[in-house]
Order: sequence, then structure tokens, then C-alpha cells
Amino acid sequence: MREVQSLVQAAWDDIEAVIAFTRETVRPGEPELWRLLESAACRGSPLEVFSIHIAAGNGTASYTLSWSPDFDWRQVVYDEFDTWKESPISLQRFEPKKDLWLSIKRCGAGRFEPENVECLAKSAQ
Repeated sequence: MREVQSLVQAAWDDIEAVIAFTRETVRPGEPELWRLLESAACRGSPLEVFSIHIAAGNGTASYTLSWSPDFDWRQVVYDEFDTWKESPISLQRFEPKKDLWLSIKRCGAGRFEPENVECLAKSAQ
């Protein structure tokens, strides 16, 4: 029982890391969105963990991520090369039109791998 509790706590502690992994590795949606998010000051993350699945029998955890309903797609950002901030870019044009559900497996502290590769290929389109 103690092992399961420590697995649950470790999975919980890795929530920010799995979001970062997904942003850096999977990059669902438009590539330009992720480039802008990396270089601009945005409020919040467009991705969110919706559930954590614990397989106590084999000591693994996986996360289900999707677009965050709280992310403000009406934010305006500026390209990193727009030093005078003359050309605002609305993130609303990148707002997803369809749902996205990603499953990411936790392979250890801060280490992850995508589980549903077929969904990832569709999300990049």
C-alpha cells in the first residue's frame, strides 16, 4: 500500500513535468503556436492534465492530457523579433477546432513517453 501511495505522490509531483514534456516533444496542433508560446509571455498553458491513471499491479502511471478549457485563446502576443510590438498576434487563430486526448506514460521521475501514437499523428494535422 505504501508503494502505491508513493507512486501516486510521484505522479502528482510530475504534473508540471508531463505538461512540459508534452509541450516540448508532442507539440499538438500548429507548430507556429508552440514557437510563439516559447518566445512570448503568455498566461497559462494550453495543455492540462485531466486524469492520472495508476496501475498499481505493475507500478506505472499515465496521464491523460487535453486542451485546457481555462486557457485564454484571446490573448495577444508578439513575435520575438517584433521589438517595437507593432504587430500583435492573436492566439485565437490557433484555438483548436477539435478535441485532443493524449496519453503519456510516466517512465520514472521526470521521464515520459507518448502512449497513443496514432492520436499524436492526427493531432499534428
